[in-house]
Amino acid sequence: MSASTASTNVPNGTTWRDWDWWRARLEDLSTLWRRSLRFRTLVITLALTALTIIVACVWMALAIQNDLFESRKSQALTDARRAVDTAQTTLFDAVIQDDPVQVQNLLKSVQTSLAQQSATDMTLAVRIDKTPSALAPPGFTSGGLREDMISPEMRKHVSAEGATDTQWGQSIALPSPDGSMRPGIVVGQQIIVPEIGAYELYLAYDLDDASKTLSFVQATLWIVGTALVVLIGAIAWFTLRAVTTPIRQAAETSAQLAGGDLGVRLTVHGEDELATLGRSFNAMADSIQSQINQLAELSLVQRAVRLGCLARACAPR
Repeated sequence: MSASTASTNVPNGTTWRDWDWWRARLEDLSTLWRRSLRFRTLVITLALTALTIIVACVWMALAIQNDLFESRKSQALTDARRAVDTAQTTLFDAVIQDDPVQVQNLLKSVQTSLAQQSATDMTLAVRIDKTPSALAPPGFTSGGLREDMISPEMRKHVSAEGATDTQWGQSIALPSPDGSMRPGIVVGQQIIVPEIGAYELYLAYDLDDASKTLSFVQATLWIVGTALVVLIGAIAWFTLRAVTTPIRQAAETSAQLAGGDLGVRLTVHGEDELATLGRSFNAMADSIQSQINQLAELSLVQRAVRLGCLARACAPR
């Protein structure tokens, strides 16, 4: 069944929403797959190319994502270390005189120093209950960073005894003004207030710009990958057309030759393999035509001889 025949078997009024329409299309594709070397090769080429590009794009996207996250994490850790060291120096240089107001003002100055020394305004300080003090204020927060945003596991690491110089980093979802969530990273470290005790100090960094950069890179990869598939498909189409057209012509000429048209020949251009095939085919056709002509001439001679014998046999004696 040809593609056109399969299409004509679809009832009138059938649309793409009907199963008969889809079945006819599948039959058309199946027929085209069996009968067209160009279509079959093009589909295989596009499928393998698309698979290769998809694997490459996914691998590149994951590699860029990991590298971008690690880079921003390293920047956040370095920035937080610098800001916390400056704040810790300020605390060590301060003189506490058992005045809660003075301690509160000292923490406010530390909060201001963190905002000035770091690249974020989202900070959170929580007093560690292991070292309670009557002078110790509960802490401070700014930029919308809250205790419930920090995971219990990270708080456990930061508040552990002897973890003063250790930094901890963790991915976090930060709220946006419009109510949505954006990606971020929080860095935690202990900070010591002389004569007061230790505090959990957290600085959160917004990674929304990195997320937008990653989305742009991924979109670019997919656009370039799709363009490559289309371009390779076009190249494969024209290449296959150049190769399969002489083969199709040879098949049609062979059918004409088999049908009795002994004078049909292939048009030969160039000196490549297809041209060599065309010349060989024409030589074969010439040989077949010559042999058939010889057989025809021999048949005529045999007929003439037979007629001559009959004439002599029938002549009066």
